[in-house]
Amino acid sequence: HTSLKCHHSSPANLPPVLLTTCEMGGGPPMPYPKWVWTPAGGWYCHPKNWKTNTMRAAAVYAAVTVVVFNLSRSLERRPVPPIYEIPSQGWCKFAEVDDPKRFPPPRSE
Repeated sequence: HTSLKCHHSSPANLPPVLLTTCEMGGGPPMPYPKWVWTPAGGWYCHPKNWKTNTMRAAAVYAAVTVVVFNLSRSLERRPVPPIYEIPSQGWCKFAEVDDPKRFPPPRSE
Protein backbone atom coordinates (compact mmCIF):
# COMPACT_ATOMS: atom_id res chain seq x y z
CA HIS A 1 0.00 0.00 0.00
CA THR A 2 1.20 3.48 -0.80
CA SER A 3 0.87 5.92 2.07
CA LEU A 4 -0.58 9.33 1.28
CA LYS A 5 -0.85 12.38 3.44
CA CYS A 6 -4.42 13.33 4.17
CA HIS A 7 -5.21 16.71 2.62
CA HIS A 8 -8.51 17.12 4.44
CA SER A 9 -8.78 20.04 6.80
CA SER A 10 -7.89 18.93 10.31
CA PRO A 11 -7.64 20.85 13.57
CA ALA A 12 -4.38 22.77 13.96
CA ASN A 13 -3.25 20.77 17.00
CA LEU A 14 -3.36 17.40 15.16
CA PRO A 15 -0.62 16.19 12.79
CA PRO A 16 -1.55 15.14 9.22
CA VAL A 17 -2.84 11.57 9.14
CA LEU A 18 -1.21 8.91 6.98
CA LEU A 19 -3.83 6.86 5.17
CA THR A 20 -3.57 4.18 2.53
CA THR A 21 -5.32 4.48 -0.81
CA CYS A 22 -7.68 1.65 0.21
CA GLU A 23 -8.68 3.41 3.42
CA MET A 24 -9.39 6.66 1.57
CA GLY A 25 -11.35 5.01 -1.22
CA GLY A 26 -9.20 6.82 -3.74
CA GLY A 27 -7.98 5.83 -7.12
CA PRO A 28 -9.68 5.70 -10.50
CA PRO A 29 -13.05 3.99 -10.91
CA MET A 30 -12.61 0.26 -11.23
CA PRO A 31 -13.54 -1.40 -14.53
CA TYR A 32 -16.89 -3.14 -14.35
CA PRO A 33 -18.94 -5.31 -16.70
CA LYS A 34 -21.20 -3.13 -18.87
CA TRP A 35 -23.69 -5.94 -19.54
CA VAL A 36 -24.76 -6.35 -15.89
CA TRP A 37 -28.15 -4.81 -15.06
CA THR A 38 -29.20 -4.05 -11.49
CA PRO A 39 -32.41 -2.43 -10.22
CA ALA A 40 -30.30 0.02 -8.19
CA GLY A 41 -28.56 1.34 -11.30
CA GLY A 42 -25.28 -0.51 -11.12
CA TRP A 43 -21.81 0.81 -10.49
CA TYR A 44 -21.22 4.57 -10.29
CA CYS A 45 -24.88 5.31 -10.89
CA HIS A 46 -25.82 8.97 -11.33
CA PRO A 47 -29.29 9.14 -12.91
CA LYS A 48 -30.19 12.44 -14.57
CA ASN A 49 -33.57 13.03 -12.90
CA TRP A 50 -33.03 11.41 -9.52
CA LYS A 51 -34.69 14.22 -7.54
CA THR A 52 -37.77 14.24 -9.78
CA ASN A 53 -37.97 10.44 -9.73
CA THR A 54 -37.67 10.40 -5.94
CA MET A 55 -40.46 12.96 -5.57
CA ARG A 56 -42.69 11.00 -7.95
CA ALA A 57 -42.08 7.78 -6.03
CA ALA A 58 -42.82 9.56 -2.73
CA ALA A 59 -46.07 10.98 -4.15
CA VAL A 60 -47.19 7.54 -5.38
CA TYR A 61 -46.27 6.03 -2.01
CA ALA A 62 -48.27 8.71 -0.17
CA ALA A 63 -51.29 8.26 -2.46
CA VAL A 64 -51.30 4.49 -1.97
CA THR A 65 -50.96 4.99 1.79
CA VAL A 66 -54.00 7.30 1.86
CA VAL A 67 -56.09 4.84 -0.16
CA VAL A 68 -55.13 1.89 2.07
CA PHE A 69 -55.77 3.94 5.23
CA ASN A 70 -59.25 4.96 4.06
CA LEU A 71 -60.10 1.40 3.01
CA SER A 72 -58.92 0.08 6.38
CA ARG A 73 -60.90 2.79 8.19
CA SER A 74 -64.09 1.90 6.38
CA LEU A 75 -63.73 -1.89 6.86
CA GLU A 76 -62.50 -2.08 10.46
CA ARG A 77 -64.91 -3.94 12.77
CA ARG A 78 -64.55 -5.11 16.36
CA PRO A 79 -66.96 -7.91 17.29
CA VAL A 80 -65.76 -7.74 20.91
CA PRO A 81 -65.36 -4.24 22.38
CA PRO A 82 -61.76 -3.63 23.46
CA ILE A 83 -60.94 -3.32 27.15
CA TYR A 84 -58.62 -0.37 26.59
CA GLU A 85 -59.01 2.51 24.20
CA ILE A 86 -57.50 1.88 20.79
CA PRO A 87 -56.35 4.92 18.76
CA SER A 88 -58.05 3.73 15.58
CA GLN A 89 -61.43 3.97 17.29
CA GLY A 90 -61.22 7.71 16.80
CA TRP A 91 -61.42 7.40 13.01
CA CYS A 92 -63.07 4.00 12.56
CA LYS A 93 -66.39 4.10 10.69
CA PHE A 94 -68.13 1.52 12.91
CA ALA A 95 -66.66 2.50 16.31
CA GLU A 96 -69.99 3.82 17.62
CA VAL A 97 -71.78 0.60 16.67
CA ASP A 98 -69.06 -1.80 17.85
CA ASP A 99 -68.37 -0.12 21.22
CA PRO A 100 -71.50 1.56 22.59
CA LYS A 101 -69.90 2.18 26.03
CA ARG A 102 -67.26 4.43 24.52
CA PHE A 103 -69.80 6.37 22.46
CA PRO A 104 -72.99 6.71 24.52
CA PRO A 105 -76.06 8.01 22.68
CA PRO A 106 -76.78 11.72 23.15
CA ARG A 107 -79.23 12.59 25.92
CA SER A 108 -82.56 13.97 24.94
CA GLU A 109 -84.02 16.26 27.59
